[in-house]
Amino acid sequence: YPSAPPGYVFPGDPGVSSTTMNSRLSNWGPRFGFAYDLLGNGKTSIRGGYGIFYSDIREQAPNNISSDEPFGLSLSVAQPTGGVSNPYADTGNPFPFTPPSTSQAQSAFKFILPLTTVTEWDANFREAMIQQWNLSVQQQLFSDWIVTVAYAGSTGNPLFLQNQLNPTVFGKPGANANAQRVYAPYYSSIVDILSVGNSNYNALQVSANKRFHRGLTILLNYTFSKSIDEGSNDSDSPANPNNIRADRAVSNYNLPNKFVGSFVWDLPGGAIHNALVRTLAGGWELNGIINLQNGLPFSVTSGVNNSGSSVGADRANVVGDPNLGGGRSTAQMLHQYFNTAAFVVNPPGTFGNAGRNILIG
Repeated sequence: YPSAPPGYVFPGDPGVSSTTMNSRLSNWGPRFGFAYDLLGNGKTSIRGGYGIFYSDIREQAPNNISSDEPFGLSLSVAQPTGGVSNPYADTGNPFPFTPPSTSQAQSAFKFILPLTTVTEWDANFREAMIQQWNLSVQQQLFSDWIVTVAYAGSTGNPLFLQNQLNPTVFGKPGANANAQRVYAPYYSSIVDILSVGNSNYNALQVSANKRFHRGLTILLNYTFSKSIDEGSNDSDSPANPNNIRADRAVSNYNLPNKFVGSFVWDLPGGAIHNALVRTLAGGWELNGIINLQNGLPFSVTSGVNNSGSSVGADRANVVGDPNLGGGRSTAQMLHQYFNTAAFVVNPPGTFGNAGRNILIG
C-alpha cells in the first residue's frame, strides 16, 4: 500500500516473528525451606522458605489474535457516505474473505485498511515471575494447642496487563472517534498486551489450632496484610493509557484485616448407659465458621469520556472528604455509604484526580 504508515510491516517480512515470545532457557526457579527446633524439646520451631515461580498465560489471550488479519476479518463502518444502501462506498467490499493459507499467499497478502479492534502482543512480552517468601515461629501450648506467628510476602513482575495503544486524542478533529485516534485512519482500537505490571504483598499471619482432643477441635486465623498492584486481573486496563503507573494502588482483592474461626465439637453421647438414649444422642456433631473481614476497595469513575481517550475509565475529581464518619446507623450507611458530594465530573481534557481503589466497601 503506498498509503501505509511509516514502519508498517507486512507478513513475510523477516521482522515478523512466528512465535508470540522467544524461548527463555534462563527461567530458573530455585526454592528452599528450613525448619529448626529452637529449644531442642520439640515444642518451639522456626520455619522459613523462599521460591521463584513462573506463570503460564491463559490460552484465551493468545486466541484473541485469531480475529486479526490475516487470520480473520471484521469491518466496522461508521456513517458511510453511501448510506446503508451502499455501506462499502468508502472501504470497498472485502467479503467474502479467504485467509491466506500458503506461504506464497501469505507473502503477497495485503491488509485491508483500516484495521479494526486489533489485539497484539508487545515485542518484549515475557511470562511473569513470582517471588514468594515466609518466616514463622510455632509454639506448642499445653498438650493440644499450637500457636503460629508468621510473616509472608511476595512480589510479581513483569505481570500481564492490557492497554489501549491507539486512544482517541482530546480535541483532535474528526467525524467520529476512530478518526480522532492516534494512528487514524489506518487503525481503530489496538489492544496492546504487555508484561509491565508489578505486584507486592506483605502479611502478618497469626493462628491458633487446638488439635482434636476430648471431642473438640478449634482453628483461629487472623491476617493483617496489604496487596498493591497496577491491575489485579489480566483484563484490567489503565484509565490513562499514557500513564500505567497512575493506576498503582491497593489491589482489587486487598483485605487489610481478615479473621476466620472454626470449630468442630463431637457432642458427648457414647458414655450414656441407656442404649436407646445413647443411640439417639450419640454420633452428633456441632460445627461453625465465622468470617470477619474488611470490605473490598473500589474506584469512583466519572461515567463520561471527558479525557477524550475513548477508554471509558475516566475517574472523578475529588473536591472534599469522601468519609462520612462513624456512629451512623445501618440504614444511613445503606442510604449513603460515602459522601458523594466529595466527587465531581472530571474537567474536559483530564482523566480525573481520584486514584484507583481509594474507597473501601
